[in-house]
Amino acid sequence: MASHPFDVNITLLQQLGVPSTKFVNLTETTAANFVFVTGVSDNHFMESQDMIGGIQKYYPEMEIIYYDLGLSKSNKEMVRTTTGNSHKSKQLHV
Repeated sequence: MASHPFDVNITLLQQLGVPSTKFVNLTETTAANFVFVTGVSDNHFMESQDMIGGIQKYYPEMEIIYYDLGLSKSNKEMVRTTTGNSHKSKQLHV
């Protein structure tokens, strides 16, 4: 696994209210328990499919949890097939 530093302006993080201490460097050890979590509605569905494809290409063993924030029936079915049934219904995770 290649290591790439998260190089971001600390002042920007502070302005956004993001604590800089919450970031974890991904290593072989920390990545073992890493899970990709995302959620989407129909209006950004295609973009999410590109993201999932990238995750599956570069991190094929990683789990993807995909929250339904308002998907059509056909898009829900596509998510189930592309995420290995890691689709989560919004209603189950309020």
